[in-house]
Amino acid sequence: MSLFGPNVEKLKDKKDIQGLIKTLKNDDVRMKAALALIEIKDPGSVEPLIATLKDENQEISVTAAMILAQIGEPAIKPLIIALKDRNSNVRLGAARALGLIGGILLSALENKDNEARKNVVETLERLDSVTHLIAMLKDTSIDFDVRENIVMALANKVDQAVDSLIITLKDEAPNIRSSAAGALGELKDLVRNLKE
Repeated sequence: MSLFGPNVEKLKDKKDIQGLIKTLKNDDVRMKAALALIEIKDPGSVEPLIATLKDENQEISVTAAMILAQIGEPAIKPLIIALKDRNSNVRLGAARALGLIGGILLSALENKDNEARKNVVETLERLDSVTHLIAMLKDTSIDFDVRENIVMALANKVDQAVDSLIITLKDEAPNIRSSAAGALGELKDLVRNLKE
């Protein structure tokens, strides 16, 4: 530590993830530390950053969410798990980071590389982002192979929905059973219309 606070450059050069995360608490160098963590993009920083979402200082937790979003795919599963954390700051930070990741992914669709677009489809599927997948499916500029992957991703979601609705047909509440039956009927009509 220097006279003016932590030396972020030294921490970055050493790839001292813990030191950089601790430095997020220092107002004078928070942004430098955040940029260093983004540049390093070490998947090993995901769990400590998720723990940092608990910080009562909103600037620190928002910064941690921003860094997690920039780390991207390695952070997705732990962030989804963090959505169930007992601490409301962690849940909020995880949702914020996942929202940012979704935005980053959507901007990645502008990439004309079909392999990159396929990766976006797979990630959106893992995020259960049906709305974005449907929007992509409507984009005729997207390559046939990528659109085929989107259809398969959506088919997986429909299968999951159908399974859940079938289980719900046994719910003890009659109005819930009725709603599930109605939803299954709508899905059946939708599939019939698509086949025609």
